[in-house]
Amino acid sequence: MKRIYKIGMITLLLGSLVVAAGAQDMAPVIEQTEITMKNIEKTQRVIEKTVFDFIYKSNNSKYGFTYELYGSETYHFTFIGDETRAYSGALKIFRSVNGQWQLDKQYTATGASFNVTFNPSQGGLYNLEYSCTLRKEDERAGIGLIIDRE
Repeated sequence: MKRIYKIGMITLLLGSLVVAAGAQDMAPVIEQTEITMKNIEKTQRVIEKTVFDFIYKSNNSKYGFTYELYGSETYHFTFIGDETRAYSGALKIFRSVNGQWQLDKQYTATGASFNVTFNPSQGGLYNLEYSCTLRKEDERAGIGLIIDRE
């Protein structure tokens, strides 16, 4: 019984280290995102959604997020990338038309972090596809996304 307990505790400890390492990888992105959110709140814009995730080289360094937008609003999409691990950010905004994704707008930046102002031509389902170039041997980089509107 003691042996099973030890194996279980070692597995739990090692699993916690992996989670802690992932959280530490994300720490600079979370910190910068929190600062950005505080600055957005000072402008009286409404933050609708904040997302944290990793972008992986094995997924072609792309991250997709589907969100419903209203045609009469002005949206701001703020991407906070881990500049130590990634550069050359790009955003493609696709709109769902009859169940098919059609490219609506496209933006690029030299850094992994940038802000885009977007006025949807009409309300509906949109897919935000963020991509970046990961530096050298980095397999992943943290990303924060803030969606807010005026």
